[in-house]
Amino acid sequence: MKKHLENIKFRLMKIFILTIIFTHILLSQVSWSVIPMGFDLKIAPNDTMSYSFKIRNTGNASVALKIYIKDIKHNEDGSRKEMEPGILSRGMAGWIDIAPKRTEVASGADNTIRFSVKVPENVQPGDYWSNIYVESLEKPNLLSRSEEGATSFSIFTNIRYAVKLKARVGGDAAKEGEITEVEIVNNTAEAVVTIKSTFKNSGDLILYCSGYVDIRDDMGETVEKINITKHKVYPGGIMIINTKVTKILAAGEYSALAVLDYGGDYLIAGEAFFEIPAEKE
Repeated sequence: MKKHLENIKFRLMKIFILTIIFTHILLSQVSWSVIPMGFDLKIAPNDTMSYSFKIRNTGNASVALKIYIKDIKHNEDGSRKEMEPGILSRGMAGWIDIAPKRTEVASGADNTIRFSVKVPENVQPGDYWSNIYVESLEKPNLLSRSEEGATSFSIFTNIRYAVKLKARVGGDAAKEGEITEVEIVNNTAEAVVTIKSTFKNSGDLILYCSGYVDIRDDMGETVEKINITKHKVYPGGIMIINTKVTKILAAGEYSALAVLDYGGDYLIAGEAFFEIPAEKE
């Protein structure tokens, strides 16, 4: 049984390595690209604005492509999910009209894709976002096939580019955020401490947060100051920051003060208290 599990692990590792290798080979052979890859728009309610991007084919054969739009949901764990237009309150896919939705780009040619953005009249000021996708219509390429005993796998690839759209609507939206919780999440008996800080973007703009956690003893002296790197948090979104104390703490009482700068008028903070017990004799 143990040997069988080791064989499975080896095969999975092999699949993983082959996927990386063949994906790298494929990307080096991609013959078409999208220019530019993103738009940062400033637009007012009830406005209609027009934009365009190019698809450039540097290969020796023509490429057939489809173009479509999705809204993007950003989850607390950092993952993203594509959504149909009209579901997300901060999605702008329903505002966009694009043409053509299918195109064939000849070898050595540039094709222009035009799209318009019509903002609803009663939309709330703030940040909105969506992706325009350009995807190959060709049958996915078979990069590799392997058979070992009863186990077989195939790796297929299909090329897709995302043109990222972000629109700031109106000029009255404010940056708002709050630390909703600071807690100690692991066993302080071993003097290894992790602080979990939860930040909520309660405003209408995308925020970029950074800061630090200050570990203080019962005399108020700083024992360790740990920097928090910059994070992007979308309106309505929650960011969970786990900060590990690197120093071994002596027995005693401590506080963990989390301080964040989200670009607002002032810094925000939250605090939690904990104790490292003395070793039993």
